[in-house]
Amino acid sequence: MIPSIKKRTKKKQLSAATIFLLGGLVATLHYSKHTDTHTPAQLVLEDTSNNIHCHRTTTTPQKIFFDVGANRGDVLRIFLESGRQPEDSNNRQWKFGLDGYDPKEWRIIALEASPRMTQALRKLKNEYSEYDIELLNPMAAWYSDGDTIPLGVDDTTEEQIGWLAGVKHGEWGSSFFKNVTDTVVSVLTLDLSRLVKEKVCKGDVAYAKFNVEGAEFPVIRHMMEKGTLCLLNHLDIYWHSHLMPEEEQSRWKQEFIPLVKSYIKLVCPDTQIHVWGVH
Repeated sequence: MIPSIKKRTKKKQLSAATIFLLGGLVATLHYSKHTDTHTPAQLVLEDTSNNIHCHRTTTTPQKIFFDVGANRGDVLRIFLESGRQPEDSNNRQWKFGLDGYDPKEWRIIALEASPRMTQALRKLKNEYSEYDIELLNPMAAWYSDGDTIPLGVDDTTEEQIGWLAGVKHGEWGSSFFKNVTDTVVSVLTLDLSRLVKEKVCKGDVAYAKFNVEGAEFPVIRHMMEKGTLCLLNHLDIYWHSHLMPEEEQSRWKQEFIPLVKSYIKLVCPDTQIHVWGVH
């Protein structure tokens, strides 16, 4: 059954063709055990264009950078250094999507699930104490609050090759969907959609970088339904379909990723998407 899609606003009625496109693609997807609650018969798209739920007393617009999947802080360090790439970075290919920015003008909210990254992130925050940095760690960006889920930690110790030779492994393969090694830790979840809704007010500039080893699929799906994806001016994402269950990988990659692109074009025309990589 193809789900119908409703938009809770009279200003942006979706056409029948759009409903068929978005609804049809959603209907064909298979969701893993982590996301089986996200297959409603009806996908209701909430309108958050005039977000009245942000929790801030000041009306002065802010610039907010959500570093979702901060790992040990390599991307955050690049952002804070205005694009300068540290030699020991695991993410040398990443580039902030806005030119000529001043990191001191931005409020930074960094989320990282792994408790093994806490020491490195706290050290980075202390090193850049003059910047507005909020660390949410260990906290897993998810579609619900306060649940406990297992994180498979990638504590690979093998020597790195190629352009990463000599760089300390950053456990970047840690995922909720695939265990690279036998190390598993339990972490609490945070509803990223709720967080964005509370932090981003009308007039803000919000930029979200996603690198969360497969969790981007259920999280983005949830944000699409709640309308909070439209609160982001920039979505900078690395897709990890190869970490999803093998029987689902092709559909996530070939159907869901184009769905997100179509959704943004049709429902969030003011949101720019930057695809960092696709696996």
